[in-house]
Amino acid sequence: SSDVRLQALRCLTIVPKDPAVLDVMIGALDDADEEVRREAVTLLRKGADQVFGYLPADDPDARRAAAGQWRQWYDTNRERLVWNDESRRFEPQDL
Repeated sequence: SSDVRLQALRCLTIVPKDPAVLDVMIGALDDADEEVRREAVTLLRKGADQVFGYLPADDPDARRAAAGQWRQWYDTNRERLVWNDESRRFEPQDL
């Protein structure tokens, strides 16, 4: 159910700070339930400090395009993402 998926996203914020959680959140941007999509993008914006114009209530094509930007950012930076306890978000670091 959407309630279970929503709670699962929230639980990801308390697990060890592994950038793979961003991958799960990006995947949730395509969820059928708008509330799940809203939570996913809220958590992504907090956890990665990026904004790609994703709006949970947009039409599917607009959402897909913005989610694609999230996916591209993540794929480009995933090997360099490190949790910063001070800023409380993932940040790309030089290797």
